[in-house]
Amino acid sequence: MRVAIVNRDPEGRVRELGSIDDPVDPIGERRRPCRSLSLGGGREYAHGEHTWDERSHGCAPVYISRSMMQVAHMDAALEINRDTWDTLAVTHRRDASGFYHIAAMLAGEDALCPIDAAEIGDLRGLRVAHLQCHIGVDSIYLARRGASVVGLDFSPVAIREARQLAEQANVQVQFVEANVYDAREHLDGEFDRVYTTWGTIVWLPDVRRWARVIASLLRPGGRLYFADGHPSLLCSDMVDGRMTVTTAWRTPADQPLAESGDRSYTGDITPMRHTREWVHPMGDILNALIDAGLRIEWVHEHTAIPWAHNSAMRIGDDRLFRLPADVPQCPLGLSIEATKL
Repeated sequence: MRVAIVNRDPEGRVRELGSIDDPVDPIGERRRPCRSLSLGGGREYAHGEHTWDERSHGCAPVYISRSMMQVAHMDAALEINRDTWDTLAVTHRRDASGFYHIAAMLAGEDALCPIDAAEIGDLRGLRVAHLQCHIGVDSIYLARRGASVVGLDFSPVAIREARQLAEQANVQVQFVEANVYDAREHLDGEFDRVYTTWGTIVWLPDVRRWARVIASLLRPGGRLYFADGHPSLLCSDMVDGRMTVTTAWRTPADQPLAESGDRSYTGDITPMRHTREWVHPMGDILNALIDAGLRIEWVHEHTAIPWAHNSAMRIGDDRLFRLPADVPQCPLGLSIEATKL
């Protein structure tokens, strides 16, 4: 069964953008009729008998289950995010703010995040999968540490920029364009390490699926290194001089947080962009990894991160951002090492 993706023009006419498979409902839940499901950005998932002629489109009328609606929401959200990361890849390659230290990297300097550098260990001779690698700067740093690195990202523009940077840096890194959820289908063989850091799972609706992908990539005894914003940070913001909870601690998969703006986390001005994001509690992250067959070796919490989450944060000599000393402190970053059993 196929379900069409459509939008409506200002006169209300329907335009088909594509279609997706209607998956089998894994839990046998009762399907319910649904004329259309708005996804934002002018898109809808709709069932055929109300929106297009099945004779010309070859799609039978369908009933959309709750699981199908979640798939529709997540699919559209990931497309919105891909558009954003295509835009950001160009902005970040220019590196007008100096956030990515690209000129220094091309000159041979190492500007890997100090947290990562202190925790990842010896990579010499190891095969490393760098998931959600963006424009590949950290992939290059890992390769310079003696690893054989494969970087993966869903943005074709980011992958293009990453390949060009690796060539300019004269560093051998393979870059693959694919959604992280499809990494196993696109990356050959097993890996000694999976590396994924700083701004990754906030873009993913399903952290359990993410953990299963990581487990599928690792050889037995292989290790994950993960670092990102702390869940308590991601649901908080600075209000009247204090960190205050402003967002629910867990984001439902089909109800992502909608954000928009014209400035990157690097400080660079960008074209107006829109994103869909998810907050995953620490328990969900850890249990997803455990259930996928990984053993948690350690969990570290950090009072510094590599970007300014809010305007009150200040950068230090180590290139990490912290809350002002006179503000009650809370964990800002999280890192995890886990081993595949």
